[in-house]
Amino acid sequence: MLKYVCLIFIVMFKLSAYELGVVAIFKDSALYLKEWIEYHKMVGVDHFWLYNNESTDGWREILDPYIQEGVVEVFFAPSYVNTWSSEQLKSAEHGSWVPAQLQAYKDGINKAKETDTKWVGLIDSDEFILPMEDATVVESLNKHFQNADGVYTCWRCFGTSNIYLNKYENLIPRLTMCSSRTHPYNGVGKSIVRPNSVKIDEIWHVHHFPMVDGSVYRYSDGLYIPKKYTQKSDLQLDGKTHDKYLRINHYILRDENYFWNVRIPREDIRKVGSIDRKHYKDFSKEKDLKIHDFIKKFHPNIYSLFFN
Repeated sequence: MLKYVCLIFIVMFKLSAYELGVVAIFKDSALYLKEWIEYHKMVGVDHFWLYNNESTDGWREILDPYIQEGVVEVFFAPSYVNTWSSEQLKSAEHGSWVPAQLQAYKDGINKAKETDTKWVGLIDSDEFILPMEDATVVESLNKHFQNADGVYTCWRCFGTSNIYLNKYENLIPRLTMCSSRTHPYNGVGKSIVRPNSVKIDEIWHVHHFPMVDGSVYRYSDGLYIPKKYTQKSDLQLDGKTHDKYLRINHYILRDENYFWNVRIPREDIRKVGSIDRKHYKDFSKEKDLKIHDFIKKFHPNIYSLFFN
């Protein structure tokens, strides 16, 4: 009898495991969440842990079907947390959500670990993970990163393309203008990691994470990333663009309406200078249709979902 109970437990445990999960924090992004979720489901994400940073838009209406399906879980991520340091609180007072993002990432990686998730991507709702050679992100990870514990996936930053999107209109079909590949921002990226390899309590950065001894971090072209062996277990990044197997299309400015009416006012409140204004033209230098070609080639049945 005990033997059968153990077998049932093992089966139930395996059924709870995910191949690829995503952790993200969002704030007033209801207009963009459906496309972002549908796209990542298409490329192999089978679970989302989403953290709501005090949104006041109609996010629940968008996410409820996915919550009912069991694909999405939503948690509250307030802008002020009692455990924050004075330095984090000071940052939050200027409108930065990085402290909340760090808390969300720590909690999300823990949840991925508890569910025996193989890989988890830590990204934002304006970031789309694009496989450069394979049909899914999962296929790319299994093929090219079997001996990696973390994959640092570089951005390609997209501008507004001088486009005003209609309400709930998809980003991917219309926003086709991006920065040149050598732009310094494309040397920045986000991480896809094996949850069991992350030192969760030591996380201090939202782009890459401290790992247990013996772990291997690679760029998304497969190259090994050495460690600096500093107190914070930092990576020795080279600032170059690495995007042979995976990259992240970062629709950082979204469309004209979002840029002028949401992003710039937030920037002004934070008093961080003219970072977005500076890159407004830089991020619309050249046309890039790689994500279009990818969907049409590997997922033709879903192509119409994004382009109609």
